[in-house]
Amino acid sequence: MNDLGIARRALSRERSFSLLAVLVLALGIGGVATMFSVVNGLMLRPPAFAHGDRLMAVSMVDTTRNQITGGAGTADYLDWRASQQSFEELAQYGSRLSVNVTFQDTPRRYSGVYVTHNFFRTLGVAPVLGRDFSAADDRPGAPKTLVISHQVWQTDFGGSADIIGQSVHINGVPGTVIGVMPPGFSFPLEEQIWSPIFAEFQPQPRNSPQAFGGAVLGRLKPGVTAGQAAAELGAFARRAAAEFPDTNRNLGAVQVAPFAGSFIGPQIRQILYLMLAAVAVVLLIACVNVMNMQFARATRRARDLAICSALGASRWRLLRQMLVESLGLAAAGAVGGILLTLWAGAFLLQQARALRTPPPAWVTFDIDGRVLGLTILVTVGAALLSGIAPAWLASASRPLELLRDGGRGGPGRRANAITRALVVLQIALTAALLVVATFMVRSISNQQRINWGYDPAAVLTARMTLFQANYPTPQRLGQFYERVLDTLRADPHFTDAALTSRFRLAISIQQPYEVDGQPVLDSGSLPVGAVEGISGGYFAALGLRIVAGRDFTAADSLDAPPVAIVNTAFARRHFGDDSPLGRRIRVSPGNNQPAPWATIVGVAPDTRMQGPYDGLGDGSGIFLPLAQNPQRWVTIVVRGRGGAPAAWAAPLRQAMAQLDRHQPIYLVNSADHLIAETLAQNRLLAGLFSIFGGVAMLLAAVGLYGVMSFAVSQRTGEYGIRMALGADTRMIFRMILRQAAVQLALGLALGLTTALALVVLAGATLETFLYRVSRADPSVWGSTVALLALTTLVACLAPARRATRVDPVSALRAE
Repeated sequence: MNDLGIARRALSRERSFSLLAVLVLALGIGGVATMFSVVNGLMLRPPAFAHGDRLMAVSMVDTTRNQITGGAGTADYLDWRASQQSFEELAQYGSRLSVNVTFQDTPRRYSGVYVTHNFFRTLGVAPVLGRDFSAADDRPGAPKTLVISHQVWQTDFGGSADIIGQSVHINGVPGTVIGVMPPGFSFPLEEQIWSPIFAEFQPQPRNSPQAFGGAVLGRLKPGVTAGQAAAELGAFARRAAAEFPDTNRNLGAVQVAPFAGSFIGPQIRQILYLMLAAVAVVLLIACVNVMNMQFARATRRARDLAICSALGASRWRLLRQMLVESLGLAAAGAVGGILLTLWAGAFLLQQARALRTPPPAWVTFDIDGRVLGLTILVTVGAALLSGIAPAWLASASRPLELLRDGGRGGPGRRANAITRALVVLQIALTAALLVVATFMVRSISNQQRINWGYDPAAVLTARMTLFQANYPTPQRLGQFYERVLDTLRADPHFTDAALTSRFRLAISIQQPYEVDGQPVLDSGSLPVGAVEGISGGYFAALGLRIVAGRDFTAADSLDAPPVAIVNTAFARRHFGDDSPLGRRIRVSPGNNQPAPWATIVGVAPDTRMQGPYDGLGDGSGIFLPLAQNPQRWVTIVVRGRGGAPAAWAAPLRQAMAQLDRHQPIYLVNSADHLIAETLAQNRLLAGLFSIFGGVAMLLAAVGLYGVMSFAVSQRTGEYGIRMALGADTRMIFRMILRQAAVQLALGLALGLTTALALVVLAGATLETFLYRVSRADPSVWGSTVALLALTTLVACLAPARRATRVDPVSALRAE
């Protein structure tokens, strides 16, 4: 307690130092705590259900590629469920899928979940109104049933007291609402509608083209480990691989892992770890900053410590006292860091919720025991890292020599050398962080300036999902396409209308293709391009014209010879100056039933079919007629007769309601708005890395300013002597800038080398988020050097000017 009292009085006498040290440590500790709360919420903390720690994500593993498949085929799941002994419940589901619900003549599309009947029992959650699904609900041909969230009940069903048993249309078929879940419940992600999976999708044999699968969720029995469950299901998988080699040959293993984090892909996981490392670097820079201040403070207190030592205080007593002061600063910084974490966690969660694919509704970035424990550990580490070296140096001074010299000398010379080295480390860490941040900012800047090949702000798009109940055959799908186009083209609000398979006009399917007469070595060496199913008039709706040949017409029907349109990049790549018209291509060849050859009838202008993801293919684009390749997920594209695209939404909804009153449309917005939503995640990441880089640069500037000020104060006598011997102010100014330049050069050399190694090691992860940015881009590396050079110059100006104003007489008198 005596140490605490002395520490409190010592720190209160140096309020400026204490306040700055606490602020710097709060930024570092708060940054680490915030990012760890994000990692903890996304990947470590289990859902807040009974026995949530026993909820497991179960997935088959492709042993040839060592790749997690994300679930299991329905046939494999049913075999597991019938025979396994490791789980109390084992459920299958498909999430973020369309569920069309019509209530009181109002159709709505929900992002819902198709689940097996034991899904809610696996979670240990029951409806607050009505009942759960039964096995009778979850079979082919069963009457359609629906469980809805409490929020959907309140907002879309008006909180009706007679909601249970309410008649609705589910995917165009009459059905019934049988349950309402508890308030706040949404699972597995942000979905709020649940329907039995096998009542909608009939299980198929393994070798059927219509066979499907889904994610698998299980709750372990008490005492059973994930490894034991994986071993049991892995034996089933190996047996199935032997019995069904055509479909299961490569699926000889099963992964059983905690459900928390199972929805995070490997690339996002790596980015999260990279961001956690970035804030750890910021904390290290903060600790180095405080260490520099502690060295300067130890030099100023050298005489006081020498007197205490002369009066009998042991070295351990002095060391302990200074460490208690460091721990007090770190503890105050931790309090500030916790407050920063509370605010930043809520802000980041709000930003994440606004993304196109937000985190699950049950995920929060709260401060729990795990985050608090890490914060305490980081606080103690920060106290030791920032305080032990200065304390050791200060307590090692020889008191008699120090008192005989009048308080001069002591630890100052050694502290000056150490602080210079620490500034080099600060600059190096800051340079590495700034390089990564600049890469991210440059990438999002490039994405914002993408030339899409058309004006995305001039078209309105909407998505629709056509279910089998109302559109069971390719012919029925094609007939509905024709009705949609005829209706929209006849509507006076629109000048052009078309259909496409492309999602949000930003993402097309990437598929391998083959050009007739251009052989390849094997299926693995086939070129890959963007493939898009479109209707006739698609290019006109985008404001484009066919370059050569013709557009698709009504004659390109399901029974007509297959045709295709290619973009100019495809034509240039495969045919050079020759015309591609009349040549043949096919998409996804090499399966059991190869796609038929399609004749090229047209050449279209290049557009960004994959937007910021164009690097996944070779730039080639292939367009196939939707009538010959019917799909159930289709995007409507319309161009209006005037005004903004937002004004065309109501006429589009009215026209579609007249065609099918049970068919909702969704994602109704201009193409540029939908594209911006697609890029929102990358913008958020770039913004966070910019903040990390900016804080690191600010801390580096503060550290450099402090070190230069300390060096000037230590060399005041030297400057006075030099000026007395004839040195002018410019010579002194250049001397100080030269010292800073040496530190900058050493720091940049170390930092840029570290950044280069990081970029090389994390190249695959970074390239996922980088768009048209070369890792060797000289502007990225050059801007980092220029920014740090400018920061160094600004940080050195004040100390350098102070040195030039030294009065030689006063300095010599002080000596």
